[in-house]
Amino acid sequence: MKIISICGTKKSGKTTTAVKLIKFLKAQNYTVAYLKLSPSITLDRKNSDTGRAKQAGADSIIAQDSESTFFSLNKKSDFDEILAKLNADFLIGENLTENFDYKIFCANNEKELDEADLQDVDSVSGVYANCFLKYKSLPVYNANTEIEKIANFINKDNQI
Repeated sequence: MKIISICGTKKSGKTTTAVKLIKFLKAQNYTVAYLKLSPSITLDRKNSDTGRAKQAGADSIIAQDSESTFFSLNKKSDFDEILAKLNADFLIGENLTENFDYKIFCANNEKELDEADLQDVDSVSGVYANCFLKYKSLPVYNANTEIEKIANFINKDNQI
């Protein structure tokens, strides 16, 4: 599994880049998993049925509708536990800080890039990519118009 980290500043295009990349890879018949790392994600709203079950002490919450099944564990899993549960060609992770094969940094402007730690970054995307083609030595790809370039860059060994 290739692990792609998409990180960056707030409202810079991280989710847009992730969604465009997922759609492109799926169209090429790859299996794709998505992981969102965030300080707080609420799937079990306080007064919802699943929220009430969580408050009662359920160790796991499974919610299913006609199209999807959601699993929620009442503990934080480490990264290896998460990977063990996945069967995918690619994992697209928002805000992964380690254990990735390729890292895309999304920014709104050059100031955000100047202030960021870009040590492990392979390319730049996001709002910044609407106006610029390069940032220092890093390639810049616009996820709206150059998603195939991003996909080929992250999958160098197997051009898409």
